[in-house]
Amino acid sequence: MSFSPTPKATLFLLVILTLTLIESAVSVSLTKRHIPGRVPGRPRKIVGGFSPIDVDDPNVKEIADFATSTISESSNSGPLSLIKIVKAESQVVAGRNYKLILELSSVVDGASETEETLCEVIVFHQPWTQTRKLSKSNCLPIKAIHSWTETRELGASLNCQIAQIEAVPETPAIMVGGFSPIDTDDASVKEMADFATTRISESSNSGPLALIKVVKAESQVVAGMNYKLTLELGSAADGAVGSNLICNVLVFHQSWTHTLELKESNCLAPIEAETDIVTEILRAIDGREDLSRLAGYLNASRETLIKEFPLTSSGNYEKCS
Repeated sequence: MSFSPTPKATLFLLVILTLTLIESAVSVSLTKRHIPGRVPGRPRKIVGGFSPIDVDDPNVKEIADFATSTISESSNSGPLSLIKIVKAESQVVAGRNYKLILELSSVVDGASETEETLCEVIVFHQPWTQTRKLSKSNCLPIKAIHSWTETRELGASLNCQIAQIEAVPETPAIMVGGFSPIDTDDASVKEMADFATTRISESSNSGPLALIKVVKAESQVVAGMNYKLTLELGSAADGAVGSNLICNVLVFHQSWTHTLELKESNCLAPIEAETDIVTEILRAIDGREDLSRLAGYLNASRETLIKEFPLTSSGNYEKCS
């Protein structure tokens, strides 16, 4: 008995055959298709990560100039100029991100001095919409960095985070935002100490004062520089050899606006009368909450301690009125 397929079965077989042929043709077409800008056989670049690029690339230079201009517009230190592109990376997004480390320079105090700055920036660029935006900028004065490093060529040691510059051995790293120790013999420290001495003298009831010694010095990078100093002052009338003052001062300096201001001053003067050792210790720890228990113990044991340590001193200090 012969089998004759029905029209419905024949149509079903033709549909399956047609779909198979279409799938095969599409697969061959995609395999042979050439993507513009892509070399056949070469792996495609991974989207999402930053990759190093040439600092001398014209596009990098253009982006660096844009970042410099944008930072200049919001800077208090006046117009900035690009000195060097230290490092460059790019990231493919819906456009391109450029991560750059730039060395910039600004003129301060007229034309007599320049201040150099290191900036890490990220610039987003989307050419088809003509979009260019400074997404991030983080700048630190090189002068502050040089206080704690002895190298001028910082580019090789930067690891994208400006605050993580490797310090010279046995030299404390600078802490941005906090006070850091500086050399008491530094010229800028001497200038701030002289200024503070003059201001304190103007409001002193004991006549003109002279700077004897800078006992301690610290600085803090702000929109300018804060100097926290401990000064030993003496009367200028007796050649600064009489009863001296110990003054803790805070001076703010902003070089590009020629601002110099004594923000705080607290001076201690000698006490003429002799005091016992317990009183001396209590004065020394006054205001220290973490030593409040010790203060309580000293007060409670005052008589016993004075008998056991019958020491006196006429070199204590009290606050000046």
